[in-house]
Order: sequence, then structure tokens, then C-alpha cells
Amino acid sequence: MKTIKTWLWLFFLSVLLYAGDLPTAFLQINPDATSMALGGTNEAYLNGGSDLFVNPALMVFHENKCVQFSNIIQWDLMQYFSFAATVPIYGRHAFGMGAIGVNVPDIQEYDENGNYLGNFDNYFYSVFIGYAYKFFPFTLGLSVKYVGSQFAAQSQSNNGSGFGFEIGVTYMPWHDLRVGANFKNSYEIKWNDSYHDYSPKQMGIAFDYHPEWIRKGFAHFLLGFKQMEQEPLKFNAGLEIFPIKDLAGVKFISFRAGVGNVNMELRDKLVTFDLLRTSEKFYSLGAGLLMNFGSSFHFELDYSYRILDVLDNQQVVSTKIWF
Repeated sequence: MKTIKTWLWLFFLSVLLYAGDLPTAFLQINPDATSMALGGTNEAYLNGGSDLFVNPALMVFHENKCVQFSNIIQWDLMQYFSFAATVPIYGRHAFGMGAIGVNVPDIQEYDENGNYLGNFDNYFYSVFIGYAYKFFPFTLGLSVKYVGSQFAAQSQSNNGSGFGFEIGVTYMPWHDLRVGANFKNSYEIKWNDSYHDYSPKQMGIAFDYHPEWIRKGFAHFLLGFKQMEQEPLKFNAGLEIFPIKDLAGVKFISFRAGVGNVNMELRDKLVTFDLLRTSEKFYSLGAGLLMNFGSSFHFELDYSYRILDVLDNQQVVSTKIWF
């Protein structure tokens, strides 16, 4: 028992600081560079393949297929990736599938006498399948996700899994304003030793205002609010501008800035101070480069830098292919 308690404490210390509350808080990590640069995910902002993870109702707005891949540049602490592909169908439907994964490497294990036993990894993953339907000015989306986690230490190994779903909606009251909302249900992660983890339900609502009176397609002003069960209400805000476009009018270079995880309430929190990876307030900057290879093929490269007070700053790189 002492052995298990010793390595379990070290396991929690390593994983909680860098992945969040076990075993589903890795899904709170911004899944791509654009989202992170804009202060966090926004349920009203069109972002390509990552829409599957943020608000599946957004997938139906895209005219082209999109494949997106992202990873966090922080290999000594954790290895994070997200992958998604979305396909529009006849203009009114869209289908998407993707995966998110985190590996926390080199967790050290010791016995009750302090003897080093070795290192082990702990990884988390989730697979998403989503569908969206448009009936203007509304769109509806649904995604189903399978979540899993596994570790294999010298003294013990275990794995757990569970299923959840997300329901998204968007509404456009005006041509330059989009409102989006997404609900995530609560569900359990069941481990092989009969232990259960609980993933709390969540709700997010956001606004994307892209006024044409400034200059058509020049800027997006983003504001979002998120509520996790037993957690303070939080908001995030972002700004994106497109100072340069190509001859076809497609954005060429974009600059982004944002602030995220700003608490709007003072009360007890479900997430403790240790779980800073998903709860600490941050500022972010980023940029994007989109290259147009004809009327229907585009390549986009995005970068973001997140500034934190307590934990190490973080960088994310994303690539998107539109075709």
C-alpha cells in the first residue's frame, strides 16, 4: 500500500500540473493554435477541422473539406496532438471525425523506501464523430466521443474509458454577427479496478462579430463565456485582423491576440490550485499564413504563444489543408 501511495502521489503531481483534472481535463486544452491565440475556444468562430471539438454546429459553414493537425511544443512536459477532418455534404450537411491525445512521459516511480523503480508514461485520448445540419439562420450539430486513459507502472497498471456527447447550435441574427453555444454532458470514466471518475457537464456560449463597416472581412471581435459544473463562470476574448489579402480576396496573413480563463465569480472551485494547466488565466498572441493554390485548394499554417504567470509559457503549431 505504501508503494502504491508513493508512486500515486508522484503520478498525480506530474499529470495534474500538465494535463488537468483526471482523466478528461485534457479536453479543456485548446485544440489548435488559432483557438489558443484568440484567448481560448469560441463556439461562434469558424476554425476548420477544430470546429468538431469546439462546436460541431460550425462544421456546416465550410464550403471545402478540411484536414487539421496541431501539436503543443512542450515535449519535456507532455506530448499533445489533435487531428480532425470535416466534409461538407450538399451545402446543408457536414460530417467530421477526429482525435485528441496527450502523453505525460517519464513519470518517476519509487517504492516505500525511496528506491527508484523506473519511469512510466500515462496517456489520455479521445475519438470524436460529429454531424451538423443547416437551416438558416440556425445550424445544429451533434458529436459523440469516446474517452480513454491508460498507465503501466512497475507496481500497477490500469485503464479506463467512457462515452460522452456534445450538442451545438449557432444563430445569425445579422449577417455580421454569429452566436454559438455548445453543451457537454456529464459522464463517468470506468476503470478496470471498478473505480469511477466523473467528468462534469459544461456549457459555453460565444459571439463572433465581424463588422463590414470597418472593412469587409478585416477583423473578428470574439467574446465567450464558459461554465463548468461547480466551477466559476469564466470568459475569454480575442481579436483577429487580416491586414493583407491575396488577389482573390482570401486572407493571406492574420494576426491574433486574446485573454482566457478569466474568472467572473468568487466561490469555491472544483478544480484545485494544482490544476493550473486548464484553469490559470493567460494572455496569448498568434499569427496565421494562408496560401491559396487555386480556387479550392488552400494551405494554412498557424502559430500561437500563450503567456502564463505560474506554469511555463506554451507554444502551439497547427496546419490546415482545405480542398
